[in-house]
Amino acid sequence: MGGQGSGYFQHAGRPGEIGGSTSGGRGGGKKPSSSKARERSLEHQEQREVQDALPPPVQESIKKLGDTIRHNDAETLIVIDAKTGKELARVQGTHDEAGEISDATAAKMTGNIEIHNHPDLPGDKDVPLSWPDLQGFLEGDSRQIIAVTPGYNFSFALPPRGLSPKERKTILRKARSIIPKGRHPVVTHDMWTKLAGQTRLRYIRTEA
Repeated sequence: MGGQGSGYFQHAGRPGEIGGSTSGGRGGGKKPSSSKARERSLEHQEQREVQDALPPPVQESIKKLGDTIRHNDAETLIVIDAKTGKELARVQGTHDEAGEISDATAAKMTGNIEIHNHPDLPGDKDVPLSWPDLQGFLEGDSRQIIAVTPGYNFSFALPPRGLSPKERKTILRKARSIIPKGRHPVVTHDMWTKLAGQTRLRYIRTEA
């Protein structure tokens, strides 16, 4: 992840090798109402558990800062202190990609929360977390990564006891088996839900 100043955040949610993503914020296809109700109930439970693990000021900061960048035309990354809610760093990008993450900013991500926006593209709305987002999160040391769009909040978070290096590699391997191969794979909410169901990775999607 950013520990090496790699700038993994670039092209988040954009088409590319098994890496980028296109839309899918609302998942693929229609589901029976009972299935949707169960999914919504699990999402709310997961959301409460992740939120309750954070101090109120941090929860408030996530909401406030997320709302300030949600509708931006350019991608913006903000690092938030997981104990105080204080903004630690900000990286400004363009409509097509985020800015490069320096070593200094990457160091501030350790144990903290990353939040960034995914601007809508023509015919591509509410872009979920991408393969680079997942890869950067699991290869790094942040506690939670959040992507906000005009309609949703998408988040990967560590479980209470964290994830071992072996578990992180297993999650990435499983993700590769779920994401379609090709130059422009479509990464959807349903794919991340499936991945979380097979592992201890916490994945949340909530309406804005």
